[in-house]
Amino acid sequence: RMLAMTCLNTEAYDKAAALLASDRGRDADPSLQYAYGLALVRSDRAAEAEAIFSRLLAEHGSTPEVSVVLGHAYAQQGNYDAATDALRRALRLNPTVADANSALGMLYLKQGKLAEAEGALRAELDAHPGDVKARQMLAAVLDLLGRQDDALIELQAVLNSRPEFADARYLLGKTLLSRDAAEAAATHLEAAARLAPDEANIHYQLARAYEQLGRPELARQELATYQQLKEKRRAKTP
Repeated sequence: RMLAMTCLNTEAYDKAAALLASDRGRDADPSLQYAYGLALVRSDRAAEAEAIFSRLLAEHGSTPEVSVVLGHAYAQQGNYDAATDALRRALRLNPTVADANSALGMLYLKQGKLAEAEGALRAELDAHPGDVKARQMLAAVLDLLGRQDDALIELQAVLNSRPEFADARYLLGKTLLSRDAAEAAATHLEAAARLAPDEANIHYQLARAYEQLGRPELARQELATYQQLKEKRRAKTP
């Protein structure tokens, strides 16, 4: 169990789920059920997690954390109405429960409700200012709203706290590239590519940066990598 919890805390969700699946005492321990369901959600196995959290919700309905993770499970399945209801229930139980407003912000972002997304993410950061994922998501929303100066401030704050955050490096590089700061953009996009080499869009933006910098051979290499990754993803799509 200690190994499973360690895997969960270090974001090795697949391994945590496998370890907890074989734990014979899991069904009698609500905390282990919660951990198992969380590992399933984070491993993109929301349908399996939903049954666990529905049971936990019925037995422990006053626990806001259960509603938060159930909201994530619904969201992964595309049931945004149920996800929103679960997350709002969590916030009614505890207005500062971690990740509820952040998850709502992501839901609003997916639905194109940018003003609502900004509000939810700022509420998350008011309660949990150290949440770098929420701050990076807020930067993405601000960028979509055309408020790039504000987005850059948030991205710099994220990278000051977590320099290895690939999504923040990518968005910062992309934003700088749109401002014709190709040299600085390439630096961040190169870092993003090292951190997340299988993310196709990083290589596409890096190819654009190299083109602007007059490095055609590097641009061709990155574009080829982008196309290979896109083909690989298409092959995996059912």
